[in-house]
Amino acid sequence: MHETSGGRRDYALLGGILAVALFIASFVVMYGVGTVPDRNDASPADFVNYFQQEDGSIWLASLLLALAAVAFLFYVGALRGLLGGSRLGGTVLAGGIGTAVLMLCSMAPTLSGAVLVSDRDAPIDPSTATTLIFLGDGFTIAAFYAASVFVGAAALAVLRTGVLPRWVGWVSLLVAVVLLVPFVGFLGFVFLFPIWIVGTTLWLWSRPAMAAAPAL
Repeated sequence: MHETSGGRRDYALLGGILAVALFIASFVVMYGVGTVPDRNDASPADFVNYFQQEDGSIWLASLLLALAAVAFLFYVGALRGLLGGSRLGGTVLAGGIGTAVLMLCSMAPTLSGAVLVSDRDAPIDPSTATTLIFLGDGFTIAAFYAASVFVGAAALAVLRTGVLPRWVGWVSLLVAVVLLVPFVGFLGFVFLFPIWIVGTTLWLWSRPAMAAAPAL
């Protein structure tokens, strides 16, 4: 199993799997338990009704996503530790933090709408409801690009240091590119990115203890 330089298991690495599990749970609560209006067909009144009727699912999904972001940051720190004090390691850290922050920002507008409805106990303005919904979408798209930086930097570090097999580095570069492609980035973020996190976590966790990579 993967261990720190002091011989102790680095359980922070498992934050990646926990983050994915919480992200999936948040997604299920938001889109499975709750009923999110179709962006293409919904009217402003539909968005108002959404905040009125689904405030509970919005709160729960937001909490799960916040916990996912926290767990993800522990994973990012553990992965960065494996890459040593390199410039690429710093880019991995920056990309990971950016991804976590934008994940939280993507849910913040919707949560704000739910808070507003709860505090006022009255419907919010239709234009406000529409703005809050689409503002969250904007932050979600921005998260795709931060995740691409995170995965891409990790891929280059793998290719240079050999922390993981080279084919993992090339596959990671492909994932990073997919995250950059308009209209495809969503699928990359929802499916490929979580698979990449779980895969790298399990691979690194199953490896014997190793020293951090040298600075690049």
